[in-house]
This record gives sequence, C-alpha cells and structure tokens, in this order.
Amino acid sequence: MRRYLLASVVAAALLPVLAIASPASAAAQTITVYDHTSHYRPTSTGGFTFNGTMHADSRSGPVVGNVKVHCEPAGGKNETCEATATFSGQFGNGQIFVLGTFNGNKNHFFLPITGGNGDFTGATGQVERTGINQNANSGLELLEFHLK
Repeated sequence: MRRYLLASVVAAALLPVLAIASPASAAAQTITVYDHTSHYRPTSTGGFTFNGTMHADSRSGPVVGNVKVHCEPAGGKNETCEATATFSGQFGNGQIFVLGTFNGNKNHFFLPITGGNGDFTGATGQVERTGINQNANSGLELLEFHLK
C-alpha cells in the first residue's frame, strides 16, 4: 500500500511539470500545403532524391517552406523515404521529420512523423501524401501534416 501511495504522490507531482514542459506547438493540428517537386535525381542504388517548394495554396500560392526527400528501394514495390519539411511563416517556424515505407505504385499514402524542431519540437503523427500532377522530373502533390 505504501508503494502505491508513493507512486501516486510522485505521479501527481510530475504531471504539472510534464504539462508545462510539453511544447504548445506539438498540439493537434493539420497543416495542408502543396509541394511543387523539382530537382528529381535518381541515386546509384535505385532510389531517388528531390527538393520541393511548399505553397499554402496550389503551385502559385505563398511559399511557406521547402521539403527535401531521399528514398531507397525497400523490396518489391516498396520505398523507404526520409524527409525534412522546413516551414517558415504562416504555419510556424521549424522542421518536421518524416521516415517510413510506402508502396511506390500508390498515388496516395501515409508516412509517420518522427519528430521536429522549432515550433514543431516533439511533433508526432503522420503526413498524408496525394499526387496531383506527376511526371518524370517534377510534379505537384498535396501534403497534409496531421500533427498530434
């Protein structure tokens, strides 16, 4: 009984500290941007890299950041990608990190958000990607960052 009482007291003492330490920026929200991909380059290992410019509204909307992506084959039609989305302005300032595997034949998929910095410190959730206009060297995609 004494152990449970001690654990309850410690938990009660730590909860306010943890609540204060939790960044407000990691609050649940969805950020919707359009990514105009460019500088697509195949890698020697069968993967690819590209940069993108994130816009608040379609390809011609205000620029709100950029994204850098590196993907490698993960067996079959799967690709494992690591991405960094850097935001400045309207949606906040900082980076969101993404790392996960998806079916390369799919136009719509989700990847986990693995962290962030700046206004996005402690970010988790997932990014939802939908290709809108794709070709070999560039394209337009809808990115929805579902932050928890």
